[in-house]
Amino acid sequence: MLLFLLLLVTVIHGDTSKDSQWLLSIKTKLIDPQGVLDNWSSKVNICSWNGVKCAVSLNQVVGLNLSNSGLSGSISSEFSNLVSLQILDLSLNFLTAESTIGNLSDLRVLGLGYCQLNGSIPVEIGDLMNLKSLNLQKNSLSGYIPQEIGNCKQLQLFSVENNNLQGRIPASIGKIEALEILNLSNNTVWVDPGRAW
Repeated sequence: MLLFLLLLVTVIHGDTSKDSQWLLSIKTKLIDPQGVLDNWSSKVNICSWNGVKCAVSLNQVVGLNLSNSGLSGSISSEFSNLVSLQILDLSLNFLTAESTIGNLSDLRVLGLGYCQLNGSIPVEIGDLMNLKSLNLQKNSLSGYIPQEIGNCKQLQLFSVENNNLQGRIPASIGKIEALEILNLSNNTVWVDPGRAW
């Protein structure tokens, strides 16, 4: 009965969870011509917001899928506060990266393909040790693939094709035993001749 009353209060009075506050701040950094984020409001329970998936028992955001939503703007630093996030898919939008999300230790899926991102892959990517899928294809990323990618021992898919990456492919990638799909095509990257994975 108590749980029901708590849920009822949340429905009647909207949402005051910390995650909703962070998402509302994130919303202010995005241009949304299609109105995808129109129901992101403190008057509506966060679990009903477009693209949001909550944990079963709590108003904690575990998934955020806004792919192909026509959004533009900044991937703001507030994303790093969504500490329960397991799936983040912002692919097929027009975004710039304001900060890294290396402290999202529960993250399993990160989709940022076709976002016109520039800059380099941050070394903090190696802090995402539960990551299983990392899709960064078709951006304008430059620089090197960081050696720290090898810390993502559960990584099954790593896709960075069609960027401007360069340099040696780090040997640490060869030590990711879970890796099933690796796509580095259309970059200027190479493996040292004779080097064993």
